Amino acid sequence: MIVPDKKTEAYLNQSVKTKDVIRLCRAGILLPSDFLRAVLLCRSNDEWISAGRKFLSVLALLCFSTAVLLAVVSRWHFFYTAQCGIFLAVLFVAVSCARRFVAADYGGAALIGAMIFLPDGISGANIFLYEQFFLWFVLSLLWALPSRRTGVRLLPAVILNVALALYGIQFVFPFFLMDIDTYCVLMAGLNVLLLALREGTAEKTPLFDSRAFRIVPLFSTGLFLLAGVVGQVVFDEGMMSFLYCFLFTLVAGVFYRFIRFDATAFRLILFFCAVWIALLTYYVKQKFSLNLSLFYVVESLLIVATVIAARQFDPVGEDEKDVY
Repeated sequence: MIVPDKKTEAYLNQSVKTKDVIRLCRAGILLPSDFLRAVLLCRSNDEWISAGRKFLSVLALLCFSTAVLLAVVSRWHFFYTAQCGIFLAVLFVAVSCARRFVAADYGGAALIGAMIFLPDGISGANIFLYEQFFLWFVLSLLWALPSRRTGVRLLPAVILNVALALYGIQFVFPFFLMDIDTYCVLMAGLNVLLLALREGTAEKTPLFDSRAFRIVPLFSTGLFLLAGVVGQVVFDEGMMSFLYCFLFTLVAGVFYRFIRFDATAFRLILFFCAVWIALLTYYVKQKFSLNLSLFYVVESLLIVATVIAARQFDPVGEDEKDVY
């Protein structure tokens, strides 16, 4: 159909939906006896597929809510039985076949963790949690590789950092294999390598294309360095962690401000910088027995400076879009 108005032409060329037929019946333009025939003539496969997906989503939500209710009523006893392991395995096979859906993709990663932690709950074996988290990391990595969703591909990195933290708490520190400062710096260095891998391969492969692969290693690096700083403040082991924090802040700040601008990453670096400088002030105050008011003054100035510096950037800059 040729009409002078492009919008009118696009409107007339689009397929009629079922709700449009209902409106015609309500307006009296279409007889009720012709409703079913009109629906069949105006049938849209995409519309039916969309309606089917919505129905399945609502049904899955109802099933999940019912399962949670039954679990609460049974006081979670079912989850500590061998039958639960079989149920989880069958459920994992089901979500593997339907992992194109968002809930199934994320649910599969969660089911892997549930099947790993379930035997310990059944037998009551006293094993280290970091072993289970390391196994969860390996299996979730295999699950995440074929996925196209950023959250699923980020999950192994999060699980790995949790496993490394538990490894230090449950094995390294109790047996005095390494001091807190050294261990935290090594784990921060591992996250820096992941960050460098993201920045070096983002333009060459879509595997690390999301900006979340920049924020998560950056955040994990800051947490490990801050943990090392806290350990040095508590045990009075020197100031090496403060030096590492300064170097990381300087290099990362320059990189994400002048080389590859990212407002979110730069704000995160500003926050991290304010925290470790506040801890440094507290450490100096404790070391030289200075007045506590000095710490509060410096901390207040840091908060004000951080807020002012963060407000200099737009929430989403032109160079901050997901182009990698």
